[in-house]
Amino acid sequence: MSEPGVEQELALVWSERLQIGHPIIDRQHKQLFDLYNQLVNAFYEGTGQQQIYQVVTDLVTYTQHHFRDEERLMAKGGYPELKGHRQQHQELIQQVSSFVADIDESAPVLTYEVLSFVKCWLLEHILEQDMKIKAWLG
Repeated sequence: MSEPGVEQELALVWSERLQIGHPIIDRQHKQLFDLYNQLVNAFYEGTGQQQIYQVVTDLVTYTQHHFRDEERLMAKGGYPELKGHRQQHQELIQQVSSFVADIDESAPVLTYEVLSFVKCWLLEHILEQDMKIKAWLG
C-alpha cells in the first residue's frame, strides 16, 4: 500500500484556472483528468494488469480523439503555431503508446514516475500551451 497522501498527490483536480473557455475543449480536458484519475486509482488499488491496460488504452484513445478535435479547431481559427502544438501532441501519444506496449507485454512499467510524467505533461500543456490558443478558438 502507498504512503498516505500519495494518491492525492498524483490525482488531478479540475479548477477554473484550467478552463480555456471553449466548451468542447474544456469538457474534453475534464474527461482526460477523469481517465487519468481512474488510472491512478487502478494503480494504487493494485488492480490487475488487464484492468490497468484497459484504462491506459482508454486514456490514449480519448487523448487522440481530443487532440484531433483541438487541432481541427486550431486550424479552423488560423492558429499560427499549430505545427509545433501538433508536434507536442504527437510526442505525448508516442510516449504513452510505448507505455501501453510495455503494459501489453506484461512489463511492470506503470510506475509512480509514469503517472507523475503524465500528470505534469497534462497540467503544463493545458496551462502553458492550450492557454495560448484561447483567442484562436472563437
